Amino acid sequence: MKKLLVFSDLEGTIDEARTQAKFFVSVIKGTSPDCRLAMDFESFGNLSLTEINKISEVFLSEVKRLSGKEVVIYSDAFNASKIFNRELALKYPVWVADYFVSEPANGNWDTWVGFQYSDRGRVSGVSGNVDKDFFTDGILLSNPSAISTETTSDVSQNNNYI
Repeated sequence: MKKLLVFSDLEGTIDEARTQAKFFVSVIKGTSPDCRLAMDFESFGNLSLTEINKISEVFLSEVKRLSGKEVVIYSDAFNASKIFNRELALKYPVWVADYFVSEPANGNWDTWVGFQYSDRGRVSGVSGNVDKDFFTDGILLSNPSAISTETTSDVSQNNNYI
């Protein structure tokens, strides 16, 4: 059974960000991704901007540390402009969703490595719509080796958090 977490204090949210990062890396351990690992953080509840950005930083740095892989922030254009701060933008690239425009609004980022320009794509053999994206080579990992199976052995597979 999956659990939806509701955060009530920053200390708890920081701990949960670390737990989520460990769980994420435990799920993908042994794989050999060729693209940056993405954080998609969109539901903020009653969190302040400071809390959102601190949680994001903890999650991203923990995923990077545990996996040994570079990371990216996936965000819609509004959140890239109004939620995620310049400090995050200076440390991590953005993959931004902004529909019906020729160039996305990058917010605090000078440029993007991914641009999701539509959610109405079609692919043969797939029922329903799919996202359509442009990517630069900045989305690619400089080290596309396998993620170690040793780094997350202490994470229980019973904690299926979302």
